[in-house]
Amino acid sequence: MLEDALTKVNNRVTFLGLLRRHCEQSLNMGSTMGLLVADITRFHKINSAFGYRAGDAVLGQFAKAMTQVARKRDLVARLGDDEFALILPGIMNEGHAVLAAAKLLRILEVPFVVAENQIRVSASIGIAVCPAHGSHSENLLGKAEEALRHARATGLAYATAKAEKQHRWSDKDMEFELQTAIAAGELELHYQPKLDVRSKTPIGAEALIRWNSPVRGEVGPGDFIVVAEQSGLITGMTQWAINTALRQSQQWPHDGASVAVNLSASILNDQTLIDLLRGSLGIWEAKADRLILEVTESSAMADPESSFELFRRIKHLGARISLDDFGTGYSSLAYFRNIPADELKLDRSFVSAMLKDRADRRIARLVIDLAHAFGMTVVAEGVEDADTYRLLAKLGCDHAQGFFIGKPMPQAEFCAWLRHYQGLTRAGPRLARAGTQPAAAAKRRALG
Repeated sequence: MLEDALTKVNNRVTFLGLLRRHCEQSLNMGSTMGLLVADITRFHKINSAFGYRAGDAVLGQFAKAMTQVARKRDLVARLGDDEFALILPGIMNEGHAVLAAAKLLRILEVPFVVAENQIRVSASIGIAVCPAHGSHSENLLGKAEEALRHARATGLAYATAKAEKQHRWSDKDMEFELQTAIAAGELELHYQPKLDVRSKTPIGAEALIRWNSPVRGEVGPGDFIVVAEQSGLITGMTQWAINTALRQSQQWPHDGASVAVNLSASILNDQTLIDLLRGSLGIWEAKADRLILEVTESSAMADPESSFELFRRIKHLGARISLDDFGTGYSSLAYFRNIPADELKLDRSFVSAMLKDRADRRIARLVIDLAHAFGMTVVAEGVEDADTYRLLAKLGCDHAQGFFIGKPMPQAEFCAWLRHYQGLTRAGPRLARAGTQPAAAAKRRALG
């Protein structure tokens, strides 16, 4: 695990991986998990009054205060500047998270002593609970930070997140609707493009399931995927996704483009998966090496021997394996050298911080070099700007995806994106500067 150099608690990268893991565990076990996000009130004034060295000392003491609040199983992290987080697995209810916040506030009633100065420190705290306020890590963190902003704006010591809109439907209702949705064609695949970093040409896309329910409206994947896994519908949904991706990718105006489909953790234990893949490849007469199956690192490492055997069987069919969210699951090198994968996806938590954080930049380089040493290609996720793209090129990254390149799009829109992007590529810089479609042309110029 990676720690913050100044405060010696978990850093943001480690925190994001831990939060994702504990959210998954909370949902799978039917337990409650709390999240506190706290920042130091008017920290910039401490720096101004006492100096940056004293400010660093205050950050260290604040981290110790957070650690005093934590139980053995709890996890403290520094998210950045003066913002910290506390993960509280296995609590009874929201009230226990509030008690943790109150304990921190009591500790802060005693001034910090820094170089013979007594510095009074106060904090604002945002509280969120999984699953009541959010069923997946990104949403939960967003809710906690929203509560933190509310606390700051209103002058409160702490604020709790607002619960997600409650539906009058139960999980059983959603299960029935989801079963109907699969049969009625309500599900849709959106495709997020991937580029070859050096040639700047499209090489394929990742397929992402979307559900626009006539009853509920747009339902987030973090909600309906969980129901699909718990109800056993995940096999039928995966079969639909693979069949749809193979069929639609054959209509793309790009020969040789690959399509990646995500496999959930639960389906890795499904004995019918290999037959499902064999049947889908046969029905669509698809070239197997154009199909990439993405598995998260944490899912693969839950049972490495079983997962690796499945990967070998999938590769025997000719399809490829991609290890998603790499760097957040903490797999050991002993396992890594035996992973029968073709591709690693560098987690967005590393990619997004590379420009500002030298440690993340070094980690990205190490992962890229390590993957290449074992004959794997590397895809960087979450590429949001041209500077990050150019840095990835310098680091030797093979492929990239993210909003800077293209957002997830329905089939027709993705085909139009492919045609336009290929037109720019073939025509070269002159057409890109002509600005027939300014956004795409600007992006081509940004890529260099």
